[in-house]
Amino acid sequence: MSAPPASGTTDRDGKVAFTSLTGTGPRIATVGTDGTGLAVTGVAGFDPTWSPDGSLLAFSRITNATTYQTDLFITRADGTGIRRLTESGGSAPEWSRDGSKIAFSRGPKLLVINASGTDERLVYDNADQDASWSADSSRIAFADRQGGLFTANVDGTELRRLAAGPSERPAFSPNGQRVAFVNPAVAPSSIVVVAADGTDLQRVPIGMSVTDLDWTPDGTQWVLQGQTHQSFLYTVNTDGTGLRRLTSSSTGESSPDVTDVRKDG
Repeated sequence: MSAPPASGTTDRDGKVAFTSLTGTGPRIATVGTDGTGLAVTGVAGFDPTWSPDGSLLAFSRITNATTYQTDLFITRADGTGIRRLTESGGSAPEWSRDGSKIAFSRGPKLLVINASGTDERLVYDNADQDASWSADSSRIAFADRQGGLFTANVDGTELRRLAAGPSERPAFSPNGQRVAFVNPAVAPSSIVVVAADGTDLQRVPIGMSVTDLDWTPDGTQWVLQGQTHQSFLYTVNTDGTGLRRLTSSSTGESSPDVTDVRKDG
């Protein structure tokens, strides 16, 4: 069962989609940012990302068991109406804030594709998995496989380095002014926050190993995947205080993504 809301915690107007590692394989699951309403869907897949209005989810699924090729799919939030988005491979989708495009990985390549499945384009050819869109959907934050955090326009132009060294799982703040990411070189790994122009870099120790994160819609907290001896989802204030567990170990959680709108039910 999900963890109960902490005393004094208010609804932060979002729902988290994540990968549940059940006994029958990875499934898409959701839980409220207040820790209530945990639901594991029947949709087989991983790396879910919400459409801006919270009505759809894009996700990855293995499409070739021999080569382990994965492709992108889209489903309604209730798990119906599944359609395939890519045919030549794709993983780690991230929906743009305006709903028109999805960024994703194909090996070392960072690409974007229209949410309709048309007009696939290369952004960067040596990116780590996982990218994040700016608030106006004009720029994408990503990590280089050789180290360093960057942003670029959707067409790959105006490349800007925000941070040097190991960088993983970047996430633009809801207002687009900051980017949070994981520094895996610190033990335990810390969350790092930097302004979108590359200034004012700050490290925020959490006290556990952090492997993924996203912002709550109001920008005051992160939802993170944290690990001690097991993997759980947590919320924490952006100054590192108020750590609170959202989920239990029964579903083996990863890849949190938070809606910007409330989806009840």
